[in-house]
Amino acid sequence: MKNNKAKVIYEDKLCVAYIPEDAAVVGHIHVEPKQQVASLEDCDEEVAVQLFYVASYAATAVYEGLGAQGTNIICNNGDGNLVISVLPRLETDGIQLKWEPKQQTDLDSTASKIHDKADMFAAHSKQDAQIMAPGPSESIDVSEDTMPKPEAKTLDIDEENYKIKHLYRIP
Repeated sequence: MKNNKAKVIYEDKLCVAYIPEDAAVVGHIHVEPKQQVASLEDCDEEVAVQLFYVASYAATAVYEGLGAQGTNIICNNGDGNLVISVLPRLETDGIQLKWEPKQQTDLDSTASKIHDKADMFAAHSKQDAQIMAPGPSESIDVSEDTMPKPEAKTLDIDEENYKIKHLYRIP
């Protein structure tokens, strides 16, 4: 934790979440590993999973607790210290995270370079990718007969599943 005047809101054996003194907006939270890690690529898998779990939970907390209209989770990667920022968003917050869209010129080459470095992506064939992301003139059959049947589960009324809680903020 770079800032000694930060307010710690969560801590476990792998990471810490805190409100930095120099926050971008009210409710801005930093989530970082306890051991200094230069980048996400250098981070142990268990730590990376915990960082994003805590960031996701923090996003829900600021969304509900501060009445935010949305949240951004940003991985600050590459300055020698991995930090995940959770930013509650309001229409009037003044934060501009817009950029000019760039036209991809060689999608096949770009996809190939990424697939070569990502085992999970490389496992899918080009045909699978086309099924997952249909073109503008294609359609996917989503009739009741083709949709998988959800597994029946019973939730304790007093215990709310955090994954379901995230669905509440979908507009």
